[in-house]
Amino acid sequence: MAQNSNTPIKKDLNQAGTSWLFKAHSHIEDEAFQEAHWYIDSLPKEQAYSYFIKGQIYKGLRQYQKAISCFLSYNQKQEQKDFYNLAICYAQLEKYDSTSYYLKKSLSSEHHRFSLDYETEPLLEAFRNTTYWEDIWKKNYYSTEEKSLEQAIYYRNKKELNLALDILDELIYNNRQFDKAYYYRALYLIELNEDYSSAIKDLKKALKIKPNCYDYNALLSDIYFKKNKYSKALKYGKTTFDLSPYNRKDVFRLAQIYYRVSNYKEAEKLALLSLKLKPIMKYYRLLGLIYFDHQQYQKALEIFNQASSRYPRALEIIIPKVKTYFELEQYEDANYLLGLACDIEPNNGELWFLKGLAKLYKNEKDLACKYFKQANYLNYPQASHYLLQECQ
Repeated sequence: MAQNSNTPIKKDLNQAGTSWLFKAHSHIEDEAFQEAHWYIDSLPKEQAYSYFIKGQIYKGLRQYQKAISCFLSYNQKQEQKDFYNLAICYAQLEKYDSTSYYLKKSLSSEHHRFSLDYETEPLLEAFRNTTYWEDIWKKNYYSTEEKSLEQAIYYRNKKELNLALDILDELIYNNRQFDKAYYYRALYLIELNEDYSSAIKDLKKALKIKPNCYDYNALLSDIYFKKNKYSKALKYGKTTFDLSPYNRKDVFRLAQIYYRVSNYKEAEKLALLSLKLKPIMKYYRLLGLIYFDHQQYQKALEIFNQASSRYPRALEIIIPKVKTYFELEQYEDANYLLGLACDIEPNNGELWFLKGLAKLYKNEKDLACKYFKQANYLNYPQASHYLLQECQ
């Protein structure tokens, strides 16, 4: 859920109170509600978002009455209300009068139009068998355009992308201000034939209509990142982060972009925060690469060592760790690690090439050439150059 950009977390990312929000949110994303529950007493009481996080935790733990209390407190403090989660919790308690009341408010709210998610939400299954459901279904909460959009989504889910795109083309032809149609057309054009150019045009049109939409900014940032246009990726990545400051995926996205534009200070800060939220391989790898590129090799090695203790067989960690050993002139350590790696993936040409370099740095030319030949046999591109230069 997007939050206002003046939230305290934007003032100081390492502020103690907000870090608990980050950690709790991270566990909720992974549906690890029991772990998230550990942070409940540490969440800053003055922030409205704390109540939303608590509500999500209790909902995940099936403590629906406590969740309701939290969502009600959140709505008292927040201009953008959350009626949908209240409806779900009341449905689980079989209080269908309240379910119907909050579901109607959710469906008619400017801030929370949940498309037709209420049709497929499994926690509302029992509610759909009540008389309240028919009353809600008869209400015209959605325009003809929105129902056509749902039809396009339906065809896409059936792998009929061309039919989905035909519907979206017609929607846009009839209404140039229907931002969601541009967004979904961008998604499906990428999925169908990787038409990033047309997707970018559609997303920019959607953003002209709705400039602060999280999904539109996030997708544009990801496209520009993929196309190596990092300054543009940064522009939309910053906006995305401002719109959803408690999402670790947005923290990591921004860390990656700052790394690519060589802003190591910002990249390091955000990569460290990503690791605090969840110690997973790609976060370790990014932080290690930041230190490596900034020639802080000892720090890089410390991070890669931490990653290796969790992911001992991951080439994404082994290869940059070997290169770090090279910079520190620890060739024996590099050679030992490469021996283990070649046992794990004997058909990886890069590993044999690096093994050749380790021997070359130790002036063991015969062994180096043997490994370069193996790398060349496995079609590693740089191996042929070293064979010509070192092994004639």
